[in-house]
Amino acid sequence: QPYEFGYQSMIKLAKYIEGDKSVVPANKLDIVPTQVVDKSNVGDFAKKIQTLLRK
Repeated sequence: QPYEFGYQSMIKLAKYIEGDKSVVPANKLDIVPTQVVDKSNVGDFAKKIQTLLRK
């Protein structure tokens, strides 16, 4: 989910720069779950991406 990864990265980076160090997990890893996109859910996925792009 490249858009979700990028979105979450920017949100957390902004918080970190503002002094909120709690956004960095103790193990320094923040895993964005993967999502399988196929013909059964591609429409819903496309709508979600469009919503993210409008923010």
